[in-house]
Amino acid sequence: MNTKITILFLLFLLILGVFCLNFEYFTKINNTDSSNLNTSNCYSKDLNNQNLEKVNLSVFFCPEDNCKEQIINLINNSINSIECAVYSITDDDIAQAFILKSKDIDIKLVTDLTNTNRSTSKVGLLKANGVSVITNSEKDKYMHNKYCIFDNNILLIGSANFTFDSLEESNNNILVIPEKNLAKEYSKKINSYFIDNFSKNYFLENKIIKNTEINFCPNENCFESVVKYLRASKESIYCMLYSYTLNDFTYELKRLKVIYPNLDIKIIIEKDICNYPYCEYNSLLKDNIEIIFDKNKKDMHHKFCVFDNSVVMTGSMNMSLNGISNNEESLIFISDENLANKYLNYFNKYWNDWSNESTS
Repeated sequence: MNTKITILFLLFLLILGVFCLNFEYFTKINNTDSSNLNTSNCYSKDLNNQNLEKVNLSVFFCPEDNCKEQIINLINNSINSIECAVYSITDDDIAQAFILKSKDIDIKLVTDLTNTNRSTSKVGLLKANGVSVITNSEKDKYMHNKYCIFDNNILLIGSANFTFDSLEESNNNILVIPEKNLAKEYSKKINSYFIDNFSKNYFLENKIIKNTEINFCPNENCFESVVKYLRASKESIYCMLYSYTLNDFTYELKRLKVIYPNLDIKIIIEKDICNYPYCEYNSLLKDNIEIIFDKNKKDMHHKFCVFDNSVVMTGSMNMSLNGISNNEESLIFISDENLANKYLNYFNKYWNDWSNESTS
């Protein structure tokens, strides 16, 4: 009797292991071993709970939705404070809006050191007019975030830098989320920068707020969260990715496609980035996973995915080794079918347009 029970128990463990895809995980890439990621809850979606209260939000796609106007309106309408962590600030209209508003309210800006040395940077102008601006101290670790908090109450986050081409020529997305508790977590992160806590000992107090999950990289393992939502997907994964050089992401897509042959995977990537080494375009093509290049004469600068038509991932992180392990980055996951539908409609428009255009 005991033998039968033991055999049944072992069979149960075997089935459970297969269900969770709990076999050897990542291989080493570029001398970085990713095999220590915790995937014990590989098929649990933290946000896949329809009883969760949802945040209010608005999504804007650049350049169609005049993203610059949305940002300037948020600056002009602020009455207490503005805090931003933005990789590049070169747009004159946004810089002037910051300068004018700084006469009345407290403004804190964090930007990337390397970009301040460019002739187009507005950081010098901002500082000369009394705006508080700081940068990261290490040139090889970009401060690559793209988010702001207005009046400790409204979060702006997405893929857009505060530059003319990012807002008015390239493909980008921004979310405006009036949620105090969410804004508070991002504000605390910015305040940590102002005490020189770049990439040092910072961990979120509240990772999940309503139907959102926050990730700050590299303090937290952002890619572990990406894997969690990838592995939870059973129907579809659609992504628009500016820089896609991470073969761990490719490995996950290929493995999922083997396990779930009907899983619909479609990827759009920026063509110009594939002029550099490690582009994963051909690797996906070889395994018959659908992937196309963008046709924007400027940049397709998105970093978003939609999982199972229900969860949206967006933020500043590229699918690259620097993106997941080196730079100051942020990701947000939002479980909201209405929001997912907006991203899917946008994705499908460009998938259809760019798939049908000549590749010559």
